[in-house]
Amino acid sequence: MSNQVKKTLDNFVVGKSNQFAYHMVDSISNSISDFLIFYGETGTGKTHLLQAIKNMPNMQDKNIIYVKSESFLNDFIDNIRNHTMSEFQKKYRHCNFLLIDDIQYLSNKEGTQEELYHTIEVLRSSGKKIVFTSNKHPKHLSGFSSYLKSQLLSALSIKIKSPKKKVIIAIIKQKTSEMDICLNERTIDFIVKNSNKNIYQIESMIMKLKAHSTLFNQDITFKIAKKVLRNEIIKDKDKKQT
Repeated sequence: MSNQVKKTLDNFVVGKSNQFAYHMVDSISNSISDFLIFYGETGTGKTHLLQAIKNMPNMQDKNIIYVKSESFLNDFIDNIRNHTMSEFQKKYRHCNFLLIDDIQYLSNKEGTQEELYHTIEVLRSSGKKIVFTSNKHPKHLSGFSSYLKSQLLSALSIKIKSPKKKVIIAIIKQKTSEMDICLNERTIDFIVKNSNKNIYQIESMIMKLKAHSTLFNQDITFKIAKKVLRNEIIKDKDKKQT
């Protein structure tokens, strides 16, 4: 059984690095923009916001599609092979909200890009909402057709920056509360310094500490945390290379 907590706006930690994106999601139903793209480095909360749209209470009666770009690609390929593209188009062109995560992975996928271009056209012409995430601004995406890139550039692109220390601490405390594990301030500071500001890495480190605590029935002290996480630490020289 997965111990993943459902991602919502209530458990999204807001700071200066992400507050614009947060408020756009919070008002997504009444947003003046029908096409949003959240972009930024891995582990900055883009996926959380995308899933939060899907999990909003007032969205449960809407036709919402949330997919990773790989799933969109695989769905497209399967329907091409099975000669069922009408089913694919019915699925993606008749939804109220289309949410696609990590569109950069559609680079050099010409057939999929063409289908996505037409899907965007149909959805926008009928007043539907589209929200994508990407690791970079659309103008910097490589391997994308000129016509699709033109579509992407017409979206409202919002950058989500790496969080500051205060926000990282708040995220760690949020995650430890969700995972029911108690960490002292010294251990929290250790995670802050060695997480490279990456939310995925923070989650991984806390899950590892939780697993150790459960397996050995131990409270997590700073000494134990440092030992358990010794392979997670990013050295200064490694930070410079990333």
